[in-house]
Amino acid sequence: MVTRNGNGPFDLDYNLEIIKAPEMYWKDLRKLKDTVRIYIDKASGLKGFSESQNSTVALTALLHFENEPQVEFSFDVAIVARNSKGSLCRLVNNKHSFMCRVQGQYTWNEVKNSHNVKEKSDRIKEINKWLEVRQRYEDLKNQYLSRHDTDHPSFIVYIEAVNQIYERMCS
Repeated sequence: MVTRNGNGPFDLDYNLEIIKAPEMYWKDLRKLKDTVRIYIDKASGLKGFSESQNSTVALTALLHFENEPQVEFSFDVAIVARNSKGSLCRLVNNKHSFMCRVQGQYTWNEVKNSHNVKEKSDRIKEINKWLEVRQRYEDLKNQYLSRHDTDHPSFIVYIEAVNQIYERMCS
């Protein structure tokens, strides 16, 4: 989903699904996220973007136009992987957690109801109901924003919208 809040900057959200990686990355999730960050920052098409910032879930890069403090465009990249049940898990930097006197424990957090979300979205598109997902996503996003609800980031809202439309189709 591409959204824009009024006249604010465009914000694109991406998930980078890790399917296969050397064992050292599975054992050191901080190293995994740092490596992805380094490669994003080195990407040739990102001229004019700030160095990506390591937020709790995503890596965020901002684009400012010449000497303007206002953000014109941003993108977030979240790192995800599937667990043994097939559910998506997001790599989370628990910035306020201390483990062995080191701040920032990295963990995989399962995304509720994410199993088969790709297949569900493909099925919805096949029967030309994708605009319903877009509308539901927008309604849910605005609902959570109006409540100042920070527990529903874009990816969670997307999964919720897909599941609701899919359930409606199947009932």
